[in-house]
Amino acid sequence: MEELLGLTYSIEQDSVSPGDLLPLYTAINKLLFQNKYDQINQYFIELNTARAATLSLIGILRLCNSARIHLPYWTELAVLTYYELINRGEDPEIILNGLLDVTTDAHSMTVRAMIQNNHTNHIIQLAGFQLTDVSPETRRIAEEIVEMEMERPDRRSVNEWAKSLVESMGIYK
Repeated sequence: MEELLGLTYSIEQDSVSPGDLLPLYTAINKLLFQNKYDQINQYFIELNTARAATLSLIGILRLCNSARIHLPYWTELAVLTYYELINRGEDPEIILNGLLDVTTDAHSMTVRAMIQNNHTNHIIQLAGFQLTDVSPETRRIAEEIVEMEMERPDRRSVNEWAKSLVESMGIYK
């Protein structure tokens, strides 16, 4: 995973040429070909869109679009890319044309709620809890952590989110 993230972050924002993207796309294509969807999902979870070049983000989404049924975090990456493009002064409606429809507030809120729920479930599991046995208090704390982390411009890894949940619950593993 670190290698894939390293490839992503090594691509310069301002000086991207097709040759610069080839190693990244080759590595992702290899994972797709081998049906290693869990690894790709983990990559999507850990990918910080603020650190990735615009062309990298667009290419990753387009490259993985056909496998998105196997990639629950593809939509999250698409939404995060959408908002990152806005932050960069780009027009995401044009750039992401055909990939994601987040043009209505209702849809955006639904997608955001879905992302938050996915993250909440993920950190609960990473913290060592079973989703079926988690207390309402644990879920509430996990939801608060996710909401707070999603607003941070320097998002920490989901493993750090899970550690925060464990610490908040007073359980040290």
